[in-house]
Amino acid sequence: PGACLYAGSVSFMAGLKEQVVQMSCFSKYNISGTGLLDQAEVMDSLEGLGLTPKNELEREEVSGILLNFEKLQFTLDDYCNEVVPTIRQKVKELRRPNLGKLFKKLDTFERSK
Repeated sequence: PGACLYAGSVSFMAGLKEQVVQMSCFSKYNISGTGLLDQAEVMDSLEGLGLTPKNELEREEVSGILLNFEKLQFTLDDYCNEVVPTIRQKVKELRRPNLGKLFKKLDTFERSK
């Protein structure tokens, strides 16, 4: 586990670089300055984390995750400790099969056998 970063009452476990990136993305899309991101702002912020949905299935899954939280707005704590980790895990699951296929296709040393 990485260091625990505190931002006011917010704490979350992640590597320091990841903490900075998440806080930066949250701040960038918190245009209103309320300290809250709505669901559309969360979707927009995923680009800075490399988690932008790349196809319809990913968009549906990420939208479903946000709806399952049953909140319209998310605090920094929600974003860093719940929203991003949940979306990251789902995107990872959805992309893993395609990454394996791509690796096998590009594996000129046949390490995947």
